[in-house]
Amino acid sequence: MSALLGAGLMYAALEAVRSSPGRSVTIVAAERAAVSRRPVAPLERTGEAIASVPAPDLDSEARNAVENWRSAWSGRDIERYLASYSEDFVPPNGGSRDAWAEARRKNFARRSDIAVDVRGLTVDAESDDRLKVYFQQDYASGAYRETGQWKTLVLQREDGAWLIVSETQTGPGQSSGN
Repeated sequence: MSALLGAGLMYAALEAVRSSPGRSVTIVAAERAAVSRRPVAPLERTGEAIASVPAPDLDSEARNAVENWRSAWSGRDIERYLASYSEDFVPPNGGSRDAWAEARRKNFARRSDIAVDVRGLTVDAESDDRLKVYFQQDYASGAYRETGQWKTLVLQREDGAWLIVSETQTGPGQSSGN
């Protein structure tokens, strides 16, 4: 029974995505039967979406943008790394983008090796041209290691490319403190 319900929900979600390409589709959890057949209280309906699922093209575009940023950073390709950021990017410390970029250049030059991994990436479409991407980041350079650091990137479509306009050390539901 629950498998049929799940399949029906998945079909409905896919049809909604197909009928509105490039749009975010919100899926609200429905009441479902317990597999163990024990009585289960129905889900409380609050009117809030349980999950916001971006249309497949936005999701893959966001993942590609993050992978380009990550691989540029890991490859110490400073020009490609900086090109991942919008000219409107405001650094987390509130300084100028130019000062931030110069500090990043110096940091890259001091590092002989950089390894950046991204895991648990989720995408939340705020609009067709603005996405919020959450993930845990693992970073290593020399003897320095940072594991499981939550990061949020806000990506904005500019001239067909997804660029970072905001970067914070927070995860879903956390406050950036900025």
